[in-house]
Amino acid sequence: VGIGVTTIIVAFQRSDPPISDEDQIRETLNSLAEAYNNADHDSYVNYFCPAERSGLSDEAELRQDRAETGRIDFDVVAIEVTGDTAKVTATASVENEDEPDTDTLDFVKQDGRWMVLLFGDECSA
Repeated sequence: VGIGVTTIIVAFQRSDPPISDEDQIRETLNSLAEAYNNADHDSYVNYFCPAERSGLSDEAELRQDRAETGRIDFDVVAIEVTGDTAKVTATASVENEDEPDTDTLDFVKQDGRWMVLLFGDECSA
């Protein structure tokens, strides 16, 4: 019994703590940049709300945009989470542009994952 209890305690102590909303949002933004940099259209659009995906570039446009802009990287300045929504201020450094651009993006958590909300006030499927 003692060995079983010790094993459970050790296993519990080794489990990773839950990832914060802020860290999940950072991961989403980094993954979005990676998908853009790889011109991976299917992955790229997956980081936006489903209802807004039709307003995004198609695969050919994404490849052309990527070729023209070069790589993009985001540096998160601030994240303000309010329930299932967030305002994220980030600086985008684009390879073929002279100056980085700082802007605020809206994020929404739907079905347990954070997505960028571009056009509307809410995210719907």
